[in-house]
Amino acid sequence: MVRYTKHADLEVFEGELSEHRYPWHYHACYTIIFVERGSVVYQFQDTSIRVGGSEVLVVEPFHVHRNMITEHTRYSAIFVPRVNGWSVQEQPSWPHSARLGPMSIKRQLHWCSASRKRPA
Repeated sequence: MVRYTKHADLEVFEGELSEHRYPWHYHACYTIIFVERGSVVYQFQDTSIRVGGSEVLVVEPFHVHRNMITEHTRYSAIFVPRVNGWSVQEQPSWPHSARLGPMSIKRQLHWCSASRKRPA
């Protein structure tokens, strides 16, 4: 099952998949990923993040990434184009996102979990 809906300025993807590989891409907006069950692996430059059940990942605009599902997974992605009138005007860098340079990934990608503390 895959479904896209739009609510005002928010676009919402809801999916329940057992296998999926999405190629390298980016979004010109914030992307909030919520995994209800299963897991999704997001790859950024040379870093991978596994987002499991009850976990949330926020991806900043223009971060080049790809994602993989290899087990039965139910998740949602919310695409947020504007925050309080702010819109993104920056252009991406390819093949790697410049924002991922020497800084640690946890500064750039905000990770939280209902079941455990943020990684160190």
